[in-house]
Amino acid sequence: MPSTADNIFLITGDDEPVIKSEAEKLVQQLAGDDPDPFALDVFREQDALPIADLLRQVMVSLKSPPFLSGRKTVWLQHFGGFAAEGAASSKTPDAKAFRELAELIKAGLPNDMALVMDGPKADGKKALTKTC
Repeated sequence: MPSTADNIFLITGDDEPVIKSEAEKLVQQLAGDDPDPFALDVFREQDALPIADLLRQVMVSLKSPPFLSGRKTVWLQHFGGFAAEGAASSKTPDAKAFRELAELIKAGLPNDMALVMDGPKADGKKALTKTC
């Protein structure tokens, strides 16, 4: 059964050190001090991986139930690509991936799943931020 937005977290703003610190505290609170690798999926930006592919990996993880644990946390860690979301009418692969993620979040996550996203300057007027 999908939950309300009490398991979806977007930490953003202009102060990157504070964003990172708050996200790390939150993930520690959700996943514990020594999280089970099956209970915490961490996704980071990499030079060789396009933003759309990274977001799709996050979505695949969100669609996969927890394995051998009571709760699963999916973390889009220190993400600097929020600006790639573009306009609602944008047809770029990145913009489409952001819209797909927003739709997945809008549909609701299971109660045993948490999503944490952190990074600077997510635009409050864009679909992903509004959905969160």
